[in-house]
Amino acid sequence: MEAISHAVIIPDSFLSYPPSSFCIPSFYAKDVDSVIIPEGLIRDRIKGLAREIFNVYASSAAEPLVLVCVLKSAFKFFSALQLEIEHLNVESCGTSDFPQSLQINGEPKTNGSKNSHPDGQTRRSLPLFCEFIRVKSYVNTQSVTGSDVQVQGVLCPEEAFSQKNVLIVEDIIDSGRTMQALIQNLKQHNPKSLRVASMLWKRVAHGGKSVPYPPDFFGFEIPDRFVIGFGMDYNEKFRDLNHLCIINEAGIQRYAVNPSK
Repeated sequence: MEAISHAVIIPDSFLSYPPSSFCIPSFYAKDVDSVIIPEGLIRDRIKGLAREIFNVYASSAAEPLVLVCVLKSAFKFFSALQLEIEHLNVESCGTSDFPQSLQINGEPKTNGSKNSHPDGQTRRSLPLFCEFIRVKSYVNTQSVTGSDVQVQGVLCPEEAFSQKNVLIVEDIIDSGRTMQALIQNLKQHNPKSLRVASMLWKRVAHGGKSVPYPPDFFGFEIPDRFVIGFGMDYNEKFRDLNHLCIINEAGIQRYAVNPSK
């Protein structure tokens, strides 16, 4: 499936920013090699993603979209994306949404059709439902195999997803195994449509070919580096970094865990 997004492409030759140019918490300063995407750029790109999603799903019939947050790492991206879509819903409101008693220059203000916009176009909106799924797919910096992906989630998935438009919101897609396992899980519940929005899409080679599953919507295509921050962790550390950063070898060693324990 061809991706819908117009992502920002970060080439392999890109020189990341020195952490000294940004506000990095002192307790992480020794573990950050560089900043690959500053927070301001992340949030601006999320605004663009929200508009891309709104343009695909919003309608005059106000058919809802189920956003599925993949916990934990996607929580910050999910929150920012949801908020931007909410803003677009507000922007799309016509004056008919205001109380009929509203008057302008002493005269009642009406707007004709219930679903009309002030510019004369049909008003489109996108109600949002939210669900949360937890997926475990990493040990240290290694993505686990598809058979090891653990999916925990919704109490009543049939009620949540059946015959509904569903958008999985993920932090990063690299090997694609986690996402493929999750998609197969959700397809069992017969959604009307099923797409994926990911903050990052990592270029990972598989036998000379890129990862076979591109997300439908994504913010950035990045080199094959292990990134942290903006909700993304290394063994539960670094989620509270505002920027997307590259962890150094000292940080990898400091917070490594023994997968056999």
